[in-house]
Amino acid sequence: SYYDPSIDKILNPLDARCAAWDLWKECLTQPDFDNTANTLIPMGTKEDPFWQGSGRTIFAEAAYLMRNDPNRSYSKLVDTLLSIKIEKLRTFLRNSPAANLVEEKIEKTAISIRAVLTNYVKAIRYLQGIEHNGESFTIRDWMRGVREDQKNGWLFISSNADTHASLKPVISMWLSIAIRGLLAMGENRNRRVWFFCDELPTLHKLPDLVEILPEARKFGGCYVFGIQSYAQLEDIYGEKAAATLFDVMNTRAFFRSPSHKIAEFAAGEIGEKEHLKASEQYSYGADPVRDGVSTGKDMERQTLVSYSDIQSLPDLTCYVTLPGPYPAVKLSLKYQARPKVAPEFIPRDINPEMENRLSAVLAAREAEGRQMASLFEPEVASGEDVTQAEQPQQPQQPQ
Repeated sequence: SYYDPSIDKILNPLDARCAAWDLWKECLTQPDFDNTANTLIPMGTKEDPFWQGSGRTIFAEAAYLMRNDPNRSYSKLVDTLLSIKIEKLRTFLRNSPAANLVEEKIEKTAISIRAVLTNYVKAIRYLQGIEHNGESFTIRDWMRGVREDQKNGWLFISSNADTHASLKPVISMWLSIAIRGLLAMGENRNRRVWFFCDELPTLHKLPDLVEILPEARKFGGCYVFGIQSYAQLEDIYGEKAAATLFDVMNTRAFFRSPSHKIAEFAAGEIGEKEHLKASEQYSYGADPVRDGVSTGKDMERQTLVSYSDIQSLPDLTCYVTLPGPYPAVKLSLKYQARPKVAPEFIPRDINPEMENRLSAVLAAREAEGRQMASLFEPEVASGEDVTQAEQPQQPQQPQ
C-alpha cells in the first residue's frame, strides 16, 4: 500500500525486489563486524553466555578476514563457517582472536560452538545471490543520503508470517544496523527519521536499542514500537532493560488486552486520580447525650480506568497517554482502506542446487552438535575429573 520503487528499498532476502545488501561494505571496521554478530547471535538470558559469545567471535572474525577476498560471497562465508572441516576452519582463523576457540586440543568444544553458530548463521544462506540484484546497497550510506530539501524514501525490512522465524536473525541484524546508522547521520534536532517496528519482541534482542533510544531525540530519531504485552519485552530484554525501554516510550497507546494481568498493568500505566470520599461515623452510649454522628472526608486514589475497561475495548479503540501535563484520552480510530500499489511479496529465485547443498551441510552440522552434546553429558554425570577427561576446559570467554 505504500511501496514506491522509485525511492523506497526492500530488504527481504526471499523477495525478488530485495536490495543487493553488501555485508562487507556495510561493516568497515572490526567493531562493525562485532556489532553485527552481537545481533545476529543474541545472548540468551538463561543460557551459558560462553557458547553464544564464542559463536559471535568466530562469525565476526571470519567475516572480517574475508573482507579482502575478491571472490567473497554469502555462500562462501556460510561454507567457511559450516561446511569445511574443523581443521580447515582452524587454519582460516589462524592468528585471529577466534583461533583459540577451534584449537585441536579442545575439538569437542569447537564442534559444540559450531553447532550453536549453525543455529543462527544458517539464516545467512538466504542472502545467497542477492549481490546480483543490482548496485550494492548499504543501510549506512542510504541513511547518510537523506536530504531535508527533497522527499526521502522508506526502507522496508519485511518477512512473511511463515518465514519470519527463519529470517529473524537477519531482520534483527538489519534493524540494529539502521538504529546505529542514525548516530552516523550526526546531531540534528530538526530532522525526523522514523522507525516503525511492529512486534518488536519477535526479533532478537537489539543490544544497541537500550543505549541509543534515550539519546535518539537529538539525532532526530522517532520510534514507534508495537508489542503484544510487556511480559514479552521482559522475556527478550530482561527486567531492567525492558523497564528502561518502556520508560523512554513517552507516548503510549493501550489497546484491548484480554488478560487480567496485562490489562491491570495497562490501567496502572494510564494513570490515577484523587478524590475525596465522604465518610460517617456513629457513636452510641448509655447516656442519650453521648449518641452522635461525625462526618469526614478521606483522600482516595484509584486508576483512571479499570482493568475491565481495558479488557472490553472495541476494535480500533485505545487509551492514549502523552508526555507532559496532558490528560489520558480514549481514542477511536476509523479504518481507512488504501489501494494496493505493489505486490506484497514477489518470490526470489534461489539456486536450488546451492540451496540443497547448504541444507545438507546444515543438517550435518546440527547432527554433529547433537552428538557432541550427548557425549558431554555422560562424562560430567559419571563423576570423572572433567579436567582430566577428554572434555576440555572452556577457553577464556571472548570479550
